Amino acid sequence: MKLLRVVIVEDDKLIRESFANLIDESEKYICTAHYDTCEEALKNLAKDDPQLILMDIGLPGISGIEGIRRIKRVRPQIDIIVVTVHEDDMKVFEALCAGASGYLTKNIPPQKLLEAMDEIQKGGAPMSTSIAKMVVKSFQRSNESPLSTRETEVLQHLARGKSYT
Repeated sequence: MKLLRVVIVEDDKLIRESFANLIDESEKYICTAHYDTCEEALKNLAKDDPQLILMDIGLPGISGIEGIRRIKRVRPQIDIIVVTVHEDDMKVFEALCAGASGYLTKNIPPQKLLEAMDEIQKGGAPMSTSIAKMVVKSFQRSNESPLSTRETEVLQHLARGKSYT
């Protein structure tokens, strides 16, 4: 069985090495490289030829979010899972809009990280429970209109070309 090639971009050495060991001990994945900056990962992207990248977003130099954009621009087929401590709305949505395929918090148990990697391979979009809740709440809020039902009806009629008289 051919192992799926994974690259890790994480500035915390202990976490980076822990992820690499976890991946290398698995039966489905191999860590082909790990870096502490996006600059290094981008420079070696062609050589490493990853199918999956685990990316922190709070990195020195080029941020993980900008790194995701740059990687997706040249290699859109690469899946990228954000693994970070950042749980604020803006970071989550920026990462997903940049092209991240999943978003996990670093407190995820090791087995859950491997399960998230499996989910990506099946076409899923893994997210930590707290992140999934945040995304759901955001969509629920965005459906709330500041307009009353009557105001919405009037606007719909105007959009259809009817006059308000």
